[in-house]
Amino acid sequence: MTKYHLLTPIYSLLSVVIFALSCNGQNKPQPQEAGKEPKAITAGQPKIIKPQGRNQEDNVHCGLQDRAGNLWFGTTGEGVYRYDGKAFTHFTEKEGLRNNTVWSILEDKTGNIWFGTADGICRYDGKTFTAFTE
Repeated sequence: MTKYHLLTPIYSLLSVVIFALSCNGQNKPQPQEAGKEPKAITAGQPKIIKPQGRNQEDNVHCGLQDRAGNLWFGTTGEGVYRYDGKAFTHFTEKEGLRNNTVWSILEDKTGNIWFGTADGICRYDGKTFTAFTE
């Protein structure tokens, strides 16, 4: 009986050490090539591939699905993206958007897309942007 009591702490300590060592292997980071970003998983669909949440400009602030089925995404610094089911089109101040910070997107009865930006309102008629001032 005394031999059994002497071996119990050794078996307990050995069990704890084995358990701790076996679980530690699951926490090791996987090796990656230096300076290389993780690959995006694609399922044949184009994507907006940008980091999210690092900067204020990286975030989508608003969205809209228009009557033609296009998806519109307004960002807080990168302009507007339109997804037509096949590809993304990026609109910025260069294309006539009033400001690259877009707070709201609406569609009117005639199909024009309206953008509320940091510098005012503008309308997209499918071809050009028109800025409106007070």
